[in-house]
Amino acid sequence: MKKIYITLALMLISIFSLQAVDFAGGNGTSEDPFLVATAQHLNEARNHLDKHFLQIADINLNVVPFNMGNYWIPIGGNRQNNEMGNNFTGHYDGNGFNISNLTIVQPGNHNVGLFGHIGEKGNGSTTLKNIVLQNVIVIGGRGTGALVGRVTGNQNTRIENCSVAMGYVRGDAATGGLVGSNNSFMETSLAAEGFRPVIFQCSADVSVLLRSEYSAGKIKFGGLVGCNQKGMISHSYAMGDVTINDAEVSYVGGLVGCVDLRGIVINSYSTSGVYADNSSNTGGFIGSLGLGRNMGVIVNSYWNTDNNPSDLNSLGAIGLTTAQMQNAQSYQNWDFYTIWKTETNVNYGFPAFRDETNSAKTEKSWNGSKDNAWTNPENWTPEGVPANLDMVVIPGGTPNQPVISQLIIINELSIEDNASLNLEHEDAAIVITGKLLGGNESTGTGSITGKGYIELSGSDRQYLPAMTFENLVINNISNVQLSGSIYVNGLLKMTSGQLDLSGYEITLGEDAELQEKEGENISSRVYGSSGVIRTLRILNNPSGQIAGIGLEITSSKDMGLTLIERGHGELNGTDESKSILRWFNIEPATNEDLNATLVFHYFTSELNIYGENDNFSLFKRKSNETEWVWVPSELDALNQKLTAENVNEFSTWTAGSSDSPLPIVLLSFEATPLNHEVEVSWVTAAEINNDFFTVERSVNGVDFEAIHFVQGAGTTSHANHYAVIDHEPLTGLSYYRLKQTDYNGDFEYSNIVSVYTQKAALADMKVYPNPSNGNFNIVAAGEKAIDYKIFDMQGRTVYTSVARAGMVNHVSLPQLKQGIYTLVFFDTELITHKIQVY
Repeated sequence: MKKIYITLALMLISIFSLQAVDFAGGNGTSEDPFLVATAQHLNEARNHLDKHFLQIADINLNVVPFNMGNYWIPIGGNRQNNEMGNNFTGHYDGNGFNISNLTIVQPGNHNVGLFGHIGEKGNGSTTLKNIVLQNVIVIGGRGTGALVGRVTGNQNTRIENCSVAMGYVRGDAATGGLVGSNNSFMETSLAAEGFRPVIFQCSADVSVLLRSEYSAGKIKFGGLVGCNQKGMISHSYAMGDVTINDAEVSYVGGLVGCVDLRGIVINSYSTSGVYADNSSNTGGFIGSLGLGRNMGVIVNSYWNTDNNPSDLNSLGAIGLTTAQMQNAQSYQNWDFYTIWKTETNVNYGFPAFRDETNSAKTEKSWNGSKDNAWTNPENWTPEGVPANLDMVVIPGGTPNQPVISQLIIINELSIEDNASLNLEHEDAAIVITGKLLGGNESTGTGSITGKGYIELSGSDRQYLPAMTFENLVINNISNVQLSGSIYVNGLLKMTSGQLDLSGYEITLGEDAELQEKEGENISSRVYGSSGVIRTLRILNNPSGQIAGIGLEITSSKDMGLTLIERGHGELNGTDESKSILRWFNIEPATNEDLNATLVFHYFTSELNIYGENDNFSLFKRKSNETEWVWVPSELDALNQKLTAENVNEFSTWTAGSSDSPLPIVLLSFEATPLNHEVEVSWVTAAEINNDFFTVERSVNGVDFEAIHFVQGAGTTSHANHYAVIDHEPLTGLSYYRLKQTDYNGDFEYSNIVSVYTQKAALADMKVYPNPSNGNFNIVAAGEKAIDYKIFDMQGRTVYTSVARAGMVNHVSLPQLKQGIYTLVFFDTELITHKIQVY
């Protein structure tokens, strides 16, 4: 027995020892990430693709087996095609430590880099940050980059503060120094606008080359990123040369090869030399920007004209000389306080990233000891009015709460629970370039009041905590995301960028208004796959826009207090038809006979899988139902709105394609025995191009025959009731179904229903009078006597007899108490009658 215990103990020690080799510690959660200290630890990450990792030491990949054979194998992703497979969907923090001597030799394979394919669909998040790559050799196919081969993600997929220096990256297409392809999971460029994966504060200083052995589809090469379709690059740069010189190659740029399909680049630059004399669509900054509504956007970005031929295009970026690019004053609206710096001996004098520890931030806490004036130095601890870079804290419970009467610009503002800030004049404002914090992120009770406004105008994505605002302005092209539900009493103005609901709510007060806008290829609006905008309004004889949320209701009726919600999630039908990315839920106090007109506005960026020229209609459903009903509506594509008239009640409304409508199904389909006949009846909620119905019958539920044809109603949004009689039904169990045929010959079947039809002799049993005082008659058709019994409600037999065929059988049971009884006839089949005694 002792040997068994010793052996078991040794086995357990061995198991724990093997587990310890996987990582230096941690369990893979956000609170306790796997600790990565060696090349073997890094390699083990491929077996935990959705976990959290923290690097705690420099890692040299010039060790066996990563310096031989195929060398490093990318972490995550299907390298045989571009589809999303076993992607990396976790979070890796390099913690500023180096990963050196990365070598990958995967010629022709897709999605090649330290990480192969990252990101996921929906609302999940994936992060790579603080990763430093040095001395790389990366050879791959389509989708090749030193850090990541391919990104297919959402707005929560982020690569931030990552860099690569020294070495080269060589690929077939979609090849960049740091990332091969940065793309949204959304199918269309319009819908992807709010779901762009982000590359923030990243750099690449490696050579980018074409793999000469490749012969087809050679496109999209860039110093930082090969392809940024439907993606975002912000505050980043590239310095390595891009060398192609192949007549078959197109879309070559110093920073990125292409930025079409509404991709966006913000506050970035390139000093890369672009050598692509024989290639088409080449630029010092980007190769292709796209056209029309699919055109990408370049904001405050620059490229070096001294390092490039004079015939390269600029395409939205500004060309500067080396001397100009080494001067911070050349960069419009760049943050040289917290993000960028220029120093002669750093980055060759070009802008470099500022260490956060070097940013001159000071925390200022309001004490309100003297009065309520923001500008009084004695109201602050430490003493002095906050400067632009300061972090400002407004606690609750101070003697005075601050009042602002002018424009203030600060980096961070924290308004704790029960604290308030008064912007007393219309021209009073606080512009926040960094973080806005509340006491409790999701349920905070801080407030900002007065006639002025608060503006979020950051360089990176900002967050809105739970708080009450009077007027709020969103002016951040990198977007703002809710981290709690907010309440707005006045104006919510979208100036630049988008506001992601992220599962929370925006409540607009009774006088509040939302202002959004959409340009040719970019919009500034509220969106989010979950969460709602909500308002309560008293609608007495309503007319016109309601709260600026894109909904108009006109009615001569008093609808009373009405709840209106706007959401942006995709509403699916039972046949996988899809709505656009906007819906309204409307719940008036009075919700019948409204005879209203509804105007449903939408943005082109909410069209989801549809194109601008698709044929759209409105659809509605009640809150407790799952099926959608088509609503006749007039489309005004130029002004992006749909109008429905003669609306008598409201519920949940959305829009979808009339060519592939949301499912419209039968409200009911039934087969009911009537004596020895069968009534087949059905009700439609609405019909589109419906030519006729065919009622079909079957003895086995497989082989059907047509027994009736009924003309359809064509196209209508009203309920229609139909019924036919099968005068000669099959005896016993039979089946019915409905076939609906369109004008173009397309058809579909209903569900199958069954019915049991009794023999005619049994069906002709009659009982009268019913109800009775216990004295009644039984008439039995047919040619033979039939046994019967009478049962009370407890199932007890109270009478047994025989009904003789072809005559009236009198039954006298005056002793029966008042109630309901069951009369059962026994033959080869059972037939029952309910009788009532009074």
